[in-house]
Amino acid sequence: MLGSRTAGSSFSNAIADSGRRRTAELILENSIAMPDSPNEDTAAAVRKFAEDYGRVREEIAKAVVGHDEIVDGVLTCLFAGGHALLEGVPGLGKTLLIRSLSEAL
Repeated sequence: MLGSRTAGSSFSNAIADSGRRRTAELILENSIAMPDSPNEDTAAAVRKFAEDYGRVREEIAKAVVGHDEIVDGVLTCLFAGGHALLEGVPGLGKTLLIRSLSEAL
């Protein structure tokens, strides 16, 4: 549904610093201070977060096809409490991505 990436497309580079191709594991490694021996509550929270992340990603993937890197970056920004600037020529699916994200949440 999204157009193919073109050379120089800033859409594909829009979130380079936000942790491309990262999953919930990387977010958890860097944002949750894990004690030496995690208790069951922490382990349960980690599992729940990973499940929630996966469900949101799956819902977005129903509408946004072929831009896994961008989707992962936007989700990383969302869950890390940061910002993402999506730039690109018309027709790449920036609005579709954000609408799909809002519906998934």
